[in-house]
Amino acid sequence: MPTLQEEQFFAELAAGHSGPPIPEAKRVYFQTRLRNRLFNYILGKFVAEQKNGLTKAALARRIGKPPEMINRWLGAPSNLTLDTVSDLLLGICSEELVPQSETLLREPQQNQLPAISIKDMASSVTNDSKSVSGGRDPSATVNAETTSGVKELPTLSAAA
Repeated sequence: MPTLQEEQFFAELAAGHSGPPIPEAKRVYFQTRLRNRLFNYILGKFVAEQKNGLTKAALARRIGKPPEMINRWLGAPSNLTLDTVSDLLLGICSEELVPQSETLLREPQQNQLPAISIKDMASSVTNDSKSVSGGRDPSATVNAETTSGVKELPTLSAAA
């Protein structure tokens, strides 16, 4: 359940498309948050590739940019263009960014699974183990293993 502070913070967003304008301070917060996430993602990729010998100078040469620009881009979060992000990821790790987003608003929980008792779970586990062991008692496999020292594996039919 959201707290009162969360409800107040997301009030403009929760109001939907016909809601009040989103305050500039709130938009700046999310812009900065995205900028920091993207910076940390790119920097993490660069640090990982440094272990494989990548240097800032080599990256600059690969993407045709001056070394000072690479230092600036990898030195602190900044408002990188999409073209710059693409160049950095291609030069660092031969990857491209695949956008994905998630909602900021908590949706009410729907389609919850029905409650299951421990007894039902135990019964299900017993039935599952019997189907894997070809209908034999699973404890027989354990006994065969302990007496002969060789583990008996169940055989699966083509129908399974």
